[in-house]
Amino acid sequence: MKELRYSTKAKKDLKKYRNNPRKMEKLYQVLYMLINDIQVPETFQPHQLIGQYKGCLECHIEPDFCSFG
Repeated sequence: MKELRYSTKAKKDLKKYRNNPRKMEKLYQVLYMLINDIQVPETFQPHQLIGQYKGCLECHIEPDFCSFG
């Protein structure tokens, strides 16, 4: 099982979007896939990070939505 870690920025962004059920549903869908080792579909543009964040995954849920690594 993978460990999910939220940055301070991600936590602040979540507060902004918690009243938008459509965005939160997409977020929970991706988190479910990550936790259960299910491959994230290409529609979310998943990719591995490099450098300081090597070993972390980033995906893009929507253009104006926060990213998680």
